[in-house]
Amino acid sequence: MESPAETRRSIILDELASNRVVKTAGLSDRFGVSVVSIRRDLEYLERLGLAKRIHGGAMAVPNVSPYEPNSLKPQSHSEEKECIGRAAVAMIEPGDRIIFDSGTTV
Repeated sequence: MESPAETRRSIILDELASNRVVKTAGLSDRFGVSVVSIRRDLEYLERLGLAKRIHGGAMAVPNVSPYEPNSLKPQSHSEEKECIGRAAVAMIEPGDRIIFDSGTTV
């Protein structure tokens, strides 16, 4: 299940694919969240290389598809995610069942 932020980011990527530019204030109104939350979303997308932040919003990055599989996106926080994985493996015991959900950490 996606978090609200993941859902917002996915919709923002769709909007960028369609319109090439999004405005922070408009997204804030649309999602009913603060401008600060939208800025965080746009910063996150920029770190992944999927958007370029501009004054008052963001624009699509030329020649980058927002629909590429996660394996093709730049890895964010890879060292931290590896530590999480190692800690999780240490908790698994014989006979346990585990479920992997979607996301870049899994």
